[in-house]
Amino acid sequence: MKKLTTLWDVDDVLWPLVPKWIQTLNHTYGTTVSPECVTEWEIEKFFPSLTKEQVFAPLLEDWFWADMQPADDAVEVLTKVKNDGHKVKLVTATDYRNVPVKVKRLLEIFPMITWDDIIITSDKQSVKGDVLTDDGPHNLIGGEYYKILISKPHNKSIETERSGVNRVNTLTEAYGIIERLAQDDCEYYMAYNGWKKCFECKHHYEDDGALYCRLKGRGEFSPKIWRVK
Repeated sequence: MKKLTTLWDVDDVLWPLVPKWIQTLNHTYGTTVSPECVTEWEIEKFFPSLTKEQVFAPLLEDWFWADMQPADDAVEVLTKVKNDGHKVKLVTATDYRNVPVKVKRLLEIFPMITWDDIIITSDKQSVKGDVLTDDGPHNLIGGEYYKILISKPHNKSIETERSGVNRVNTLTEAYGIIERLAQDDCEYYMAYNGWKKCFECKHHYEDDGALYCRLKGRGEFSPKIWRVK
């Protein structure tokens, strides 16, 4: 098995930022916005009665971050990835004023990471890694890593098929992709006409006239290569 450097966004990936943010604004200003209504990246568009400063004010408060809770499967998934021998790095874009309390809370929730595993940057394409899981398509496109997009209401309208981005609904699904990426190269799978040997392998299966590999995902036959889709 290959050992990978896995990169993980924090906000709306490892913990649900937008729902808490919206709940705080609704409580403070009497608005009635739901997380499902926020279908674009610019959250301020959905609070037209508030100034941009009012919308972003909660993110500058220590109390907002101090009791942040993890996504349902976040601790379990990061523990599995770490136990599999992969590196786990958290890559988050955040205001410099949030760093102490945000990092403190991350270390409380995720005991498998240390301060050395946390990278603060908005330029995620500059970070070296094998795979990034993020909710922001702008953080994935252009990066030299395998791209996993956690599906959220604010990114549902983003076209991913032509940009090499793989959309999943949960971190558990993201872990499944990482498991496949970590598999050693198959001597048959990529060899010239090696696809014939796939029929002798326990990992192959057929569906709808196509040949699949449980480890490598769906493939497509061409005369010289069995190519991952």
